[in-house]
Amino acid sequence: MATLGLILVLGGCNPAEDEETAEKPAPPVSFDGKIEPKLVGVWELKSGGKSTMRLNGDGTSQILSVVKMFKDEQKADIPGIWLVKDSRLVMQRKGPDGKELTLDYDYTLDPAGQSLQLSIPGRKSKQTYQRVGK
Repeated sequence: MATLGLILVLGGCNPAEDEETAEKPAPPVSFDGKIEPKLVGVWELKSGGKSTMRLNGDGTSQILSVVKMFKDEQKADIPGIWLVKDSRLVMQRKGPDGKELTLDYDYTLDPAGQSLQLSIPGRKSKQTYQRVGK
């Protein structure tokens, strides 16, 4: 059960918010695009859990998350790669089953480049990250 909660947080979805709009699984996402220099840096989730996302200038990424489930804490260190394609952030990493998992996010970067909002197309939930480093 705790593993399921960790998967949902790291997958960027909140099941309660997404039930109304989740109709069918999204089609597979191709992994091609370019590095967007404005997104390079270290980002912390502002609410909803502890999550730090590092987007490196070479296209590698790392997500460090801590999810509290009842009295337990589940920690995850997830390496991956990232690109921007058609104004969307595309991230690829190993899924819980060991297979490649590619997630496609709509993103909004504030004009100052300090706040990054991510959402999965077709879902209501949004995650807002604050820049904490380069």
